[in-house]
Amino acid sequence: MPSSSRDRSPLNDDYEAPFRRNRTNWDARTIGLCANASVNSGVAVQRLLKELEDLKRDGSARYHAAPKGDNLFEWAAVIEGPEDTVYNGGTFFLELSIPKNYPFFPPRVRFLTRIYHCNINTQGVVCVDILRNGWSSSMTISTVLQSIVSLMYVCNPADPLVSGIAEQYISNREEFERTARIWTERYAH
Repeated sequence: MPSSSRDRSPLNDDYEAPFRRNRTNWDARTIGLCANASVNSGVAVQRLLKELEDLKRDGSARYHAAPKGDNLFEWAAVIEGPEDTVYNGGTFFLELSIPKNYPFFPPRVRFLTRIYHCNINTQGVVCVDILRNGWSSSMTISTVLQSIVSLMYVCNPADPLVSGIAEQYISNREEFERTARIWTERYAH
């Protein structure tokens, strides 16, 4: 049995590298790589570079996100389980695939760490309104991660991906919380 969250993590060095100090260096060389991107993705590149700088400055967040390697359109993210929730103490890894027409279309987000939640299925797909019909070009990667953290505080059983968990959340909250804590301990520590 794995002895640490690193052993249990579905991530490899490509996913964890953005979160190690001084491993991802978006310097002039990398920005030069971005400059070679197609003209259609120019708006996305500029926007993502700005969002990356904003995320670096925001040290208070319970989440972190950064590009994987030199690909500005594939990001890794980490969310620390919010206090006062059944996910407290867990570390949840996610991947974000950002379309070339970002910010006019939302990123695709997937949990890599298993989580017991009615709005996140076993494939890690997240059901949150802003990733579907509620998206606006003024939203950011940070907005997406904040929305997911909010979803970890309060499930939305009215719009579930996993109806059985939604029913349990409504009818037997104590059992839902017990199971969610077990999953957090098992998969996110």
